Amino acid sequence: MPRLPEPLKGIERGCSIPGSSGTSRTSTVLAACSVLGLALLVRLGFFEGLWPADALHHVMYASQWNRLPKNHWETRLLYNGLLHLTIKSFGCGEPALALPSLIPSLGTCLLTMTTAAYIGTFRTAIFAGLIAATLPVDVVFATVPLPGCLATFFIAAGVACLLLDTVPGRNLLGPICFAFAMLAHLTSLFLVGSILVTAFLMAPNTVERRRAASWLVAAAVGFCTVEFLTFWWLTGDPLYEFRIIPKTSPRLDPGVTLFSPAWFIWPVLTWIVSKDFGLATLLVSILWVLWRRSTPTPIRLLLVGSCLFWIWIGYGSQSPFEFRPFWRSARFGQTFAAPLAVALGFYLARLGRAGSFLVGLLVATNLLLLAASGAWGQDVDINKELLPQIRSSSGIAFITDQATRDQLYVLNGCRYPSNVFTVDDPAIGLFKRYGTIVNPLGTNPMPSGFVETRTIAATARHYRAVSYLLPEAFRTRIGWFERRPAARLIEIDRVPG
Repeated sequence: MPRLPEPLKGIERGCSIPGSSGTSRTSTVLAACSVLGLALLVRLGFFEGLWPADALHHVMYASQWNRLPKNHWETRLLYNGLLHLTIKSFGCGEPALALPSLIPSLGTCLLTMTTAAYIGTFRTAIFAGLIAATLPVDVVFATVPLPGCLATFFIAAGVACLLLDTVPGRNLLGPICFAFAMLAHLTSLFLVGSILVTAFLMAPNTVERRRAASWLVAAAVGFCTVEFLTFWWLTGDPLYEFRIIPKTSPRLDPGVTLFSPAWFIWPVLTWIVSKDFGLATLLVSILWVLWRRSTPTPIRLLLVGSCLFWIWIGYGSQSPFEFRPFWRSARFGQTFAAPLAVALGFYLARLGRAGSFLVGLLVATNLLLLAASGAWGQDVDINKELLPQIRSSSGIAFITDQATRDQLYVLNGCRYPSNVFTVDDPAIGLFKRYGTIVNPLGTNPMPSGFVETRTIAATARHYRAVSYLLPEAFRTRIGWFERRPAARLIEIDRVPG
């Protein structure tokens, strides 16, 4: 197997961002802006908006911001604080709610290109940027009010400080970025630890070894100082978040048997191919094996750190006090999106035309996976589609469960609709007519003691975007292509007697 050419060692020479021979500064900037433009276009094209469960908890707490956190979503004060400021500044519409995720996601793409340019070449930067711009796990969460993209951005910034000796004040800025990543989402703690421990073990000399150790200590001390002082000031208990997490964080997917063969094999199969990372993790593993002797230390550091993190979220525990495994979801790996893109961009940039073909294949695969997105979150879109009819039917009291009512609260601009109630609300008695939502994807049941009388409004079926590449007969006859089933807003009446 031929050896790969040695990369431009920006981390050793402190060079400026390199461009390929004959590439002017203007064309370099235009190419980078084009990749960022693609990243923005893809994220807006596959806009998700509000999701149930996690995202709903974040928005409800950030919009009210008038009490202590009651669950592990609400204890993520860094993200919730940014979301609160966004709501105060721009309102509670879904585009505004997406900003605290969308802006960091685009920042991650820019940092990925910058880091790749220093480690390799201009071609490396563009390839890494294209991967980051279309990686499904980051694209999807870039428009959902969740803290993953914010944590990913801080990880990307910390990695840039670690690898690039030209970053001013990097020995201060790097640990701060890693500490903020942990404050944004606690899962980042395991990736920060994996990267810095790997940097310590791979350090070529005592100076670099001390730097890695000092960064690890500084990041940990910084996180603990902010975390403990904040909750001590708010609640009088510096360990408040860690007492809340075991009470509200689910232990394991209901359909998963702990230590079963399926449980052990899931991390391996998902690394090979997943809807969150596509073929990226498989391809980078193959290239790493083929050219392991020519892989420079910075790329090995990123790959080993990412693999250790993946092993931990696959087989490790969320808590140091008990064995609490992670849910079987590849989205927990979102925070190593930048290291993965940099490493893959490095290899592909050195494969000539084959590299260009593989980048095109990866981008196309990522876009197809995004276009094949399924039903998760579509219950919110059904409620959003029915909301105008609910508002216009002011003489009808619509009875829903609390989760559906909370969704309508957010979709209505963070105000509860005046005619939507839970079944035990005494205000229902002020109305003579009643209604409810029949949402096949939602959690709202038919209220007990009521019977349907008529349909007020109905929504149409929606299909996965990928289905429009096929004839209509496939789209309508194959159930898998349906993304959002038809739903109804109905009027109900009490059962006689």
